[in-house]
Amino acid sequence: MRFRIVVAAALLVAGAPVLAHGAPRPATSKAEARAAWVAARARAAHRLPVDPALLDAPVPVDSFDSAYLLRAGDLDGDHVMDLVDVRDHVVFDDVTGPAETLRLEAHRGRDGKALWSLTLPTAYFVFPVFTTVGAKGANGFLALSFSAPGGDTDVAGGAALVSDVTSYDAAGKSLWTSKSPGLAVGTLVSYQDVGYPAVGGIGNLVAGGGADLLMLSYVTAAASDPAGTTEQTRMRMQLGVLDGATGVTSPLGQGFTSDSGFAYATTVGDLNNDKRDDVAAVVTASGAYAVSLVNTADGAVLGTPTGLPKGDILDVYEVDDVTGDGIADVVAAAQSFGFVFASSGEAPSPAQPPATVALIDGAKRKVAWSRPAGRVFEVGDVDRKRGGELVLGSDTSDGAGFTVAAYNGAGKALWTATRRVKTADLNRYDISSSWGSIGDAQGDGVADIGYGIVVAPYGAKIRRDEGTLDGRTGRMWRDPAPDLAASRIALDGRGIDAIGKTYAKGVLTLTAWRGNAPQRLWRTALAATGMGYLSVGALLDGDKCGDIVVNTATETSETSYVLSGSTGLPMWGLTRNGNAAGAVTHPTARSHARYIHTC
Repeated sequence: MRFRIVVAAALLVAGAPVLAHGAPRPATSKAEARAAWVAARARAAHRLPVDPALLDAPVPVDSFDSAYLLRAGDLDGDHVMDLVDVRDHVVFDDVTGPAETLRLEAHRGRDGKALWSLTLPTAYFVFPVFTTVGAKGANGFLALSFSAPGGDTDVAGGAALVSDVTSYDAAGKSLWTSKSPGLAVGTLVSYQDVGYPAVGGIGNLVAGGGADLLMLSYVTAAASDPAGTTEQTRMRMQLGVLDGATGVTSPLGQGFTSDSGFAYATTVGDLNNDKRDDVAAVVTASGAYAVSLVNTADGAVLGTPTGLPKGDILDVYEVDDVTGDGIADVVAAAQSFGFVFASSGEAPSPAQPPATVALIDGAKRKVAWSRPAGRVFEVGDVDRKRGGELVLGSDTSDGAGFTVAAYNGAGKALWTATRRVKTADLNRYDISSSWGSIGDAQGDGVADIGYGIVVAPYGAKIRRDEGTLDGRTGRMWRDPAPDLAASRIALDGRGIDAIGKTYAKGVLTLTAWRGNAPQRLWRTALAATGMGYLSVGALLDGDKCGDIVVNTATETSETSYVLSGSTGLPMWGLTRNGNAAGAVTHPTARSHARYIHTC
């Protein structure tokens, strides 16, 4: 079972080339500007709980709107999820550079009724993050506006620059705006650049109120020898917390200095049992990486783990309690080049070079163990003992397979599995491969591993291996049909399921399959234009079965179909033409079959 191709976390994504002192080099063409915009946008999403539907949606092209529905929480108080339609307009101007404008149109999840609409101010790019907001921590969203990347500070730290943050309530009304939420950083050397504000993460950093933001403020400085032939870049980073209740940013701790142009920080779980998330800061010192675990209550450093994995790049990620002591832990991943993907699962799987993943014990503030791996994600309690487990894995050298293993808090492998399609006898072929956590398909509390490996030899029969690995045992079961995608939600009310789709002569046929058995749930045929793609899963109609959104598009319009997960019948649709407001429709199925009655 395949999952959608979404970068969950990348150590480094190449961005715009930079000059000394962190100044960004102007793009030489519209194509280069667009490529830099796409890369910076991906880096910004790296540290934020952005809805996967935003990253799944086609990247907007110059002056052409794209549209996608995002899960927005309960906006109207009817105790079920509502959706917000994002109308995304981007202009790539040769003189002023890229500019993105988002228009948000909120719709009731049950029937598509329009709730409100608003247009966010134009910026380099804009992210709406639906979360808790305000003094009472009610449903709403944060709109984060980003300015053009700041050269070394952006590329090295994986963080784009924030121009302002605005908090909105569930009715789309502004609560507060924080303009350029940077902080004083202090003098680094005699020559220094201005401070750059960036976002390091989001979490519960201040007692009470809505979600808070970890803010990072940078200055960079460079020193050359008298001949001007040697240059060393240093960086100073000040941490801050933007209070989700008030929008006020306060400094956190005394800041950190890096002896290179690399420094960043991110939110992690509660490391000292004070009911607040904490922070991991990463800098370089004497040619090696150093990690400091920071208490968000007072800015004090809780610990500086030693024995970190070595590599050209180091990244850290929050994980739940793995060691079984009731305290959150941290993952550190190092690699000489390329990517290590982490968090709850979804990521593409290009062939990955060797890398190392280490578990940092959050309570003891030291490295518990490290293993070679190109990807890591949480799967839950595999061995039914205290603490969850991690699955680590890497692609085969030819990209036509992978090996994964589940590790407990002591670093013991509980199971290992390898899937691979034979290529040794082939001369020329194309490979499509993806694998990662799809969520709990069996309803046993442990996430499972979906995968799809397709090898297409030139002039020969396609070879496939598509299926799911049991997250508890590593046991494999094959998909009952080709090209199934994980539904991201339990359509039958008990475990993640799968969706297959075909398109012919103007009819899009969707078939829902039980995630852990070759059993159809329903089949629905819709009059549509194009194959479409599965966007989001959400509880929209009040029953215990998840519902899904499928998107289709033509050159001039885009349509989303909202389908009941329990029956497969369309609940409502949304069609967009040009810049006009989305039109709510009530499509009917061309044909329909329901094989199992669930909710």
